[in-house]
Amino acid sequence: LADKLDALSKEGQLSHGALVFNHVLAVLSHIADAVAVSDTTVVFKKDGHAIVVQGVDTQGFQTDGIANTLDNAVYTLTISNAVLGVPVSLQRIAVNMSFAIVPCGVLWDYQKTRDDGKAHSFEDYMALLTCENTERFNVDCSADSKSFQQFYDDLWQIATTALEDDALQSLIIRSTDMGGPYADALVFTASAGNYGDVLDYPLAPAAWPFVLSVSASNVGTDKLAEFSNPGAISMAGAWFELNDALGRAGVSADTLAITSTVYAGTSFAAPGLAVFAALDLSQVNSYCSDALLTYAGQANYKNVTLAEFVREVCGQ
Repeated sequence: LADKLDALSKEGQLSHGALVFNHVLAVLSHIADAVAVSDTTVVFKKDGHAIVVQGVDTQGFQTDGIANTLDNAVYTLTISNAVLGVPVSLQRIAVNMSFAIVPCGVLWDYQKTRDDGKAHSFEDYMALLTCENTERFNVDCSADSKSFQQFYDDLWQIATTALEDDALQSLIIRSTDMGGPYADALVFTASAGNYGDVLDYPLAPAAWPFVLSVSASNVGTDKLAEFSNPGAISMAGAWFELNDALGRAGVSADTLAITSTVYAGTSFAAPGLAVFAALDLSQVNSYCSDALLTYAGQANYKNVTLAEFVREVCGQ
């Protein structure tokens, strides 16, 4: 089993993106049947409707590249009359974004600091950056001082705020504009982030208008996971056992379960909402699509559960 997991990692099938893709397949495999499968695309059937899961590689891209890749993927799906040989008519799409955005300069500086052995995590980097700035202003650099905490909070806000006129944000606004080609056809979901111990807001793109921010709760409870940033809607995000949902890698779910190989994060909470949105959008008389689109336009991070959202917001 260890050799199999190592091989998957080397082949790029155990990357963050691959885990998110596999998680979506695992969720859908409980409620729909996979009828066509490739490395990056799977077609499911439920109640006569085709549901296409299309993986989009954004690893290492800047947001202008991500915007172009997403735009092309959405356009290609909307004009397709068949995917993997299965007839389709895809008119409404849920776009999930299980990633966070920071300014390029922040990322490059963090990577250099990490590679130099000065910081092992982004939190370490932010603490180091705070100390460097507080020393310039003769402020006490200790975690329990009020001045340190103020600098620390301010720097987090700066470091995690995407720049204005971002290409990806422009795509989302353009796509959801009521006069645009995808008006009422696209729902965007995004992971809120895994820095809940220091941040009380979601990261971009989850923090942007017209995007549904998704926080993570512990599986089987409504309790927000300790690591999760807040979001508009809370979905299960901790913890999951790794499994080979469609048998694509030749590793049985039982074998993986025995090893207790688990994962967690808001990256795996957001796809759950995307799956719900996709299933709802596939219905002739969608129950929640209007509510989802309206809710995405509100900057409200109350971590409501999906059940609460459906009960209190949908259908009104």
